[in-house]
Amino acid sequence: MPNEVAQNQNNFFPSRVVGLQDRTNLTYLSSPFPSVAIESAEISNDIKTIGEQSGQETITIKVQASACEAILESLVEQQNFVRWYDTPNYIDNMRVRVIACFGEQGEELDYIAQRINEYQADLMTIKGETDADNFFSQLISALGSANYSLVSPSGPYGSNRILESVKNSGGDKIYYGNRSQNNGIILYDIPLSNAIQRNKAGKALLNKKTTLVKKNTAAPGSDELPAYVLQKILLNPIVFKIGSKEQYTNTDLSNMRFYTFTYMDNQAFLESKKINIPSTPGADDLLLETGLSFIKKAVFKGTEYSFKDQERSSIVTSDIITTEETSPAIAKKLSDVRNYQSLEKLNVKSILNNTVDRVIRSMSQGLEFSDVVKNDNFFSELWITRCENDNARFGFVFDKVAYLSENSDMPYLYENLNTAADLINGGGDFNLEEYETTKCLDVVMSKRQVKEQGTLGVNDLTFARQKIEESYYRPEEIIPSPVNIESVAATLSPVFPKRMAFYEGYDIYAEKLKTQTGGVFQYAASFSVYDPSLNYLQKFVKRLSSLSLRAYNAYDMIVNSPPSDNEAGENIGLVSDGVGLYDSEKNERLVGLSAILFDGQPLIEVLESDISEYVKLFTKMSGQSNLSNAALEQSFLSLVKRKDPYGIKEYADIIESFRRSLEQVLETKAPKDPLGESTTSLQKISGNSKQKNINILTIKKYFDELFDFGKEFGTGYLYLSDREAGDIDNPGGLPTFSKNFFDGRRSEEFNKYFSNYIEPGSTSTEASVEATSYEPSSFQYFSPKAIKVFGKPMLVQTDYKSREQNIISYDLDRYAEMFSDIIKKEHLSDKGDLHFVSVENQDPGTRGIFNSVNDILFGHGCQISEGTEQQFTIPSPGEANRRVLNVGVSELNQKMDESPRAVAAILGGEFDTDEEAIKFLNKTEKKVNPATTGSYGAIGDPSVIDKSAEVRPPAGLPPLKLSFAILGELELDPVADNISYMAETFNSMVKNINDLGIDQTSIKSSIETIHASIPNQYKAMFVLAASQTRNSLGTGFDVVRPSLQESDTAPFKDAISYISEDNDFPPFKSTRDPMKTYAKFLAFWMNYKQIGVVEYLSGFENLETSSFGIAVNSEDPSYSRKPLRPIWRKFTPEFYNGTSNIDFLCRVRNISKDDINTDVEVDNKDLFDLPIYNRYFMLRGR
Repeated sequence: MPNEVAQNQNNFFPSRVVGLQDRTNLTYLSSPFPSVAIESAEISNDIKTIGEQSGQETITIKVQASACEAILESLVEQQNFVRWYDTPNYIDNMRVRVIACFGEQGEELDYIAQRINEYQADLMTIKGETDADNFFSQLISALGSANYSLVSPSGPYGSNRILESVKNSGGDKIYYGNRSQNNGIILYDIPLSNAIQRNKAGKALLNKKTTLVKKNTAAPGSDELPAYVLQKILLNPIVFKIGSKEQYTNTDLSNMRFYTFTYMDNQAFLESKKINIPSTPGADDLLLETGLSFIKKAVFKGTEYSFKDQERSSIVTSDIITTEETSPAIAKKLSDVRNYQSLEKLNVKSILNNTVDRVIRSMSQGLEFSDVVKNDNFFSELWITRCENDNARFGFVFDKVAYLSENSDMPYLYENLNTAADLINGGGDFNLEEYETTKCLDVVMSKRQVKEQGTLGVNDLTFARQKIEESYYRPEEIIPSPVNIESVAATLSPVFPKRMAFYEGYDIYAEKLKTQTGGVFQYAASFSVYDPSLNYLQKFVKRLSSLSLRAYNAYDMIVNSPPSDNEAGENIGLVSDGVGLYDSEKNERLVGLSAILFDGQPLIEVLESDISEYVKLFTKMSGQSNLSNAALEQSFLSLVKRKDPYGIKEYADIIESFRRSLEQVLETKAPKDPLGESTTSLQKISGNSKQKNINILTIKKYFDELFDFGKEFGTGYLYLSDREAGDIDNPGGLPTFSKNFFDGRRSEEFNKYFSNYIEPGSTSTEASVEATSYEPSSFQYFSPKAIKVFGKPMLVQTDYKSREQNIISYDLDRYAEMFSDIIKKEHLSDKGDLHFVSVENQDPGTRGIFNSVNDILFGHGCQISEGTEQQFTIPSPGEANRRVLNVGVSELNQKMDESPRAVAAILGGEFDTDEEAIKFLNKTEKKVNPATTGSYGAIGDPSVIDKSAEVRPPAGLPPLKLSFAILGELELDPVADNISYMAETFNSMVKNINDLGIDQTSIKSSIETIHASIPNQYKAMFVLAASQTRNSLGTGFDVVRPSLQESDTAPFKDAISYISEDNDFPPFKSTRDPMKTYAKFLAFWMNYKQIGVVEYLSGFENLETSSFGIAVNSEDPSYSRKPLRPIWRKFTPEFYNGTSNIDFLCRVRNISKDDINTDVEVDNKDLFDLPIYNRYFMLRGR
């Protein structure tokens, strides 16, 4: 219980528990027993080699502690004042206990310590020995049965029983078994007299440095009490050993905390007084009854907990946590020197993982100035696309780090990502200026025409060279230099934004176009690269020199320090004169590093700063270490803090060894001036002839991707726009589109397939795709906006969508003409071998289309003829003279010669004599008489009529469907197989849904959940095939249906829904799948199956750990030489919207089965694999 401090009291034992005194009414919170506090801790091990496994080690934890007393300052130096630790009657019966916890009981132990301290500070209405049982009972209840063992008689807060166990063990520790709830706790308990450090004369060692004891100025009468200073009495180090060979085997030190206090050994006290008190069976004295000091805790690892303050009542306050501190201040006093023995004995070059050796070897292979290096591992492929007038726009990436890691004078500096980052980005530990960084000084772009033989097609526009030998045959031509676009390079490597350079360019073929001269061209890029690695390494070595020099100077100052007249021990204040720092006989430093003034600041601060910088440089250059930076720093700090000042010299020697190894590298390049310190031209000239102040390397790269100008000229797809150059003017590079344009194109494409009905009050059919299951597909899949065939007007597919209704009215004749044009162009160009082939029609309209198809069929050995076959022979006249036949009756009602009576001949009555019959016949005959032709009642003889003068009736329409049916089969399905025409997928809009079992009931869930990832174009096709009624899809829109002028009856499974312009809708009519009719086929292929996939370049394979040409993994810490492997990804709504201000390189490619993760079939036909304009394009951020 706390003692009152009297006005004339010389000394007392303060609590030293932070904040506790201020909660009392006492000026000084004191105890009958001295408090013990942990000052610092050190962790070490006995591993002798890096290869030895940590599980085999023995870990030693050495704890430094001190007891304390508050004493009048005037008595500190008085020799005749008897101190408590020199009073045997007092100290002989005192013990010190340390509870070391490496387990998970930290929260409970913090709670116990706080509540016991509060009880001893009289912060409850119950107090003293009389209420100790009550307090402990409540504490046990608050902890719960699961934690009872912590306060049980055999637990770490036990009294007689656990103390007896310690004494009987013959040692100073108690270990709790694996099955105990106290597992993870080690109890250390010895007599206090044995714990105090003493010199050879038996005198206790004190910390001469004292501090003022804090007063509680709010307490009554605080002004009347004198001031006291706190003096620490040093205790012997407390050592714990853990490991496989020790009693405590768990080497996990993620938690490490200590609780210290002194207490009265009541049994020993009674025995010393020869007092025999019979013990009661089962009874055990409580420490609160026999007496203990305030409990001090020290949390080095783990979380330190504080709980709600104890209420001033008789009830123990529950364990409500108020604060959790994960980095307590005492944690800074922990030194982890594990593995240091290994570190100091290792060869520097070995610990750098052969890095220095490799650098030295690389130096001997350095390249001469202006050497041309031919290596393909430093460039991406050439992303080249045709644009307006079929000119070429292109882009590519050059990886400076990969190139210099093979070709630099010091390649290791680029293989190591840490040093490469400094060289490429600038700044860093050496504050490199822009002129001191790696850069591409000059880029020259050229092209040469190559032979068409010996190439292998990669896609419709680019080729890979099949033979190694050169095949060019015309002089190389310089073209405008490409432009470096830093914003794109930064997105490709966000953690290393300047390691790559992205270039784009534009090449015009105007002269070739004028002369209609085609050809295959190969492009090349020539780079001049500045390599500042020599300058960088010189800076590195100079920095190490300054660190080692400062450490050597500190060591010299200590060991050469003259003796002081003062007593040995820690001095008060900073020692600025360098006197009394070292005891040469004991080889010990006498003054703490924090008390030595060096270079204007405490030496410990200088060493801590320099060690941190050295470790940073060490790991920067080595790239890896068996120890973390924190462990290395702790190792070096532990080394320099040793009493033996030689530790500082050892630290300096390690730096110096590292520095010398690197300086040897410099000497191989410039033996006369390795650090670049020469100041005269003569000195520079006398140096190594290979030394270069400005080290410039050159490289020339011939790209494998070839450009074939004139092939399929003016023919291809434009997926995003009917303008080949994009909506943003970019005269010197790739086609460029804004994200606003791209969003508009997405909406336009979506509304071509899904739209709203015109409702009362609405003015637009436009539907929004945002925030629907259709949105992801809107970023990824497009049908061609426009289609070009050389010689014909561009076909813009979006023009057929009605703005007033959700109807699309394809010009089927226009698509049929394009179908024949594509096939005709394929034949005329000999499958693309002939350039600049045009397909202008001679005959317009349907007849022209038929003639074109018929001409193509003729090439297949098939021809369609029109007309009727003659069944009878035309009579031949006997003479050519004109004869006149008189027919009918005269105006006198007389029968004319040679004139049969037509009516009578048909009805009878030619020879009838009845007057009425004769009148009727004459009257009727008159009406059918032929018109006068010059002679009344006569006509010309048919045998002599001039047939060339006759006006013929108009001829019938040609058999267009028949001709396309034959042509379609010959071109698209020429191979005879067991699959019938009706069962094919490529020419069907309904087969997918039939195979998948999708119908009117399941169509919505199918396309919005199960098959939500497929293109929206496919979804629309599915709805047309599965539903003939109005649907409410997404936010209420429906599919856009085609308007057709004719229909064919078919079963529902073979039909699609359509709109007839003569009828209101819905409901919708059905017709046979129009793709089964080749005359209609192309309109539906181009809109529903010719799908382009839009992707962006997200980086290169394993970019974070291995960029192109570079690979780093746990097995191989060095770089491997791998070609570039770009990673193309589809946009997602989240990524797209989250990167709205970022520029992207994008591409369009044909859809494939790999894009569809479901059982939906994907169709492709080589005939329709036309070139893509703007295949590669820039998407400009907002």
